Amino acid sequence: FDDDIPEDDEDDEDFFVKLKRASPMSTDQKVLSTLEHMRSTYSRFSFYQFASGLFLSKDSDLKAAANMFYAENSHLSMMDVWWDACGGLRDDSLVEWVMDKAAAICEREADYLSSRASEGPHAKAVKQLRLPADEVTAQTVA
Repeated sequence: FDDDIPEDDEDDEDFFVKLKRASPMSTDQKVLSTLEHMRSTYSRFSFYQFASGLFLSKDSDLKAAANMFYAENSHLSMMDVWWDACGGLRDDSLVEWVMDKAAAICEREADYLSSRASEGPHAKAVKQLRLPADEVTAQTVA
């Protein structure tokens, strides 16, 4: 055992100073820290601009970063959070937005089904049923 080795030997690669680890930050603390960083670093940079830049950019690095938000349908979970945070059914503008999106989906599906049917033996009947989406009412489908 050699007592001649100094305590501050910089050649000792295995030596490290034990530091007490900081306690982990809560989700709220992380969110506040991120927002604080955005505010202090990027003036006039909104969350809308951030999300639009992340999800709509053509940049390959940003596309790759955005893909992690789609893993395991986490984007749908995020939409649930947004729905709940905005009041869900109590928010008329949000409900109207959802209905507009649902109408676009229904229009696409109806077009797909009628296009397939119009190529078969029922082509004449299908042509009589075709209506523009803005002319379809509740009575039409009842």
